[in-house]
Amino acid sequence: MKFSQTLIAAGAAITLATAPAMAGDEHEKKTIKIDVSAYDLNTEAGVDAVYSQIRAAAKRVCRLPGRPTVGEIVARNDCMDEAIVNAIKGLDSPAVRQAFAAKARKSIG
Repeated sequence: MKFSQTLIAAGAAITLATAPAMAGDEHEKKTIKIDVSAYDLNTEAGVDAVYSQIRAAAKRVCRLPGRPTVGEIVARNDCMDEAIVNAIKGLDSPAVRQAFAAKARKSIG
C-alpha cells in the first residue's frame, strides 16, 4: 500500500488529504479540515494545541483498516510524517516548525 497526500492551507484552516493506493481497490480520498483560528501561535499552549490537532488529523487521514501488514504500517507512518510536514509548512509559522523539530527531532525544509 502506498500513500500520498496533499495539503491546502487557506487562511486559518488546514486541510489534510490522502489518497491511499490499494491493490485492486479504488482510490479512496480522505480529507480532514482543521480550523486553527482559535489558537494563538505566539504562545506555547497555542502551538502545542495546533501541533496536537495536526498530528491527530494525520492519524485519522492515514489510518489503516483491519490488521495491516508491516509494509502497510511503514506506508502509514510515511503518510503521517508527510501529512504533518505539509500541514506545518502550510501554516507558515516558525513557532509551530520549532515545536515540530523539538518533538519529532526533524527539521522542515
